[in-house]
Order: sequence, then structure tokens, then C-alpha cells
Amino acid sequence: MICTSCQKNIADYSNYCYNCGARQATTAAPGPGVANCSHKRLMRSSIDKKIAGVCGGLGAYLDVDPMIIRL
Repeated sequence: MICTSCQKNIADYSNYCYNCGARQATTAAPGPGVANCSHKRLMRSSIDKKIAGVCGGLGAYLDVDPMIIRL
């Protein structure tokens, strides 16, 4: 792949140029699993929280009641 700013050769999967630091446009096809964004993300809960929302976030991620995790 050629950098759009400095015209130097960089790796095909690069988001930034190694030489000048310019952001590169992504024209390549996404890798496996990137196109399917139906996966869950493990995060602390902002709604169901007793102490920082950790158990609420785990409960939402695992599809179980957060009270079971707290016990």
C-alpha cells in the first residue's frame, strides 16, 4: 500500500503511515468477524449498579440476573 501523503510504501493493514503519521483510508475488506458486529461487549453497567456496576455488567454480558453473580 502507498501512503497518500508521503507516497512511501507501507504495510497493507496499516491505518497510519510509519513515516509521516498520516491516517490512511481503509479500502481493504475487513477481517473475519469485523463485518458481523452482533457480538456483545463486556462493560460495567450504568443502570444496574450497586458497587461500580461490575456485577450488573457481567450479568448483562452473560444474560443472567446480576443478583446471581453478586451472590
